[in-house]
Amino acid sequence: MNSRLTADEILNLLELEPKATCGFVRLTFVSAQSVAAGVLPPPFAAARPVGSALYFMVTPGAAVVIGGSYRRRPGLTPFRA
Repeated sequence: MNSRLTADEILNLLELEPKATCGFVRLTFVSAQSVAAGVLPPPFAAARPVGSALYFMVTPGAAVVIGGSYRRRPGLTPFRA
């Protein structure tokens, strides 16, 4: 008996939604505290939460699309299980 979950089972279990540029995503937490506008340098100068977390899954059929506006942001740490 195989006890491994399929990609579709994981998508359903975690309630992930498709996102055109990066597989499947679900926001799980947004901090109630925020950084005021102008405290951080551009392009991060707008007011924003101190932190947030999300589930993120890439599959062969829903890969990350790297385009002209894509860049890895400082502080963004991908996690691989």
